Amino acid sequence: MVHRVPITALDRLVVRLLPMQFIKPFGPLVRLWLRLHGVDFLGAAGPGLRLPHSTSGGFVVNAGVRIGSNVTIYHGVTLGRSDAGVRPGTADLTIGDGVFIGAGAVILARSDRPLRIGDGAVIGANAVVLTDVPAGETWVGNPARPRVTAP
Repeated sequence: MVHRVPITALDRLVVRLLPMQFIKPFGPLVRLWLRLHGVDFLGAAGPGLRLPHSTSGGFVVNAGVRIGSNVTIYHGVTLGRSDAGVRPGTADLTIGDGVFIGAGAVILARSDRPLRIGDGAVIGANAVVLTDVPAGETWVGNPARPRVTAP
């Protein structure tokens, strides 16, 4: 499911600049501009990444994060690790395709157990996710758990 959200020109610019932060000689300048706008993105992202309000509340994406295609990430989101362990070259946190992550959500993996957010999952605003989320489910709360709908 693709979530339709308004994207500003500045949001599109942020998405275009993300891969350029690793290219010399402009990388340090791009990283500085992104950080001044509250964007700390070191992970890998697939095509179709949408970052509405990306510069209004900032967001953090750790180096061990892999983001699938057509993912929407709102402002104030943190994707990273809950410990300081380092395993170079591994994906500690994998976000599937078509995932929606609400404002202020925190998704944290541990070095001894990688975490996966399944395709089409929805993470509610301000949810704190510490375990795997199956595909197509909606998780909310702190700590996050599946949203139960009334019959």
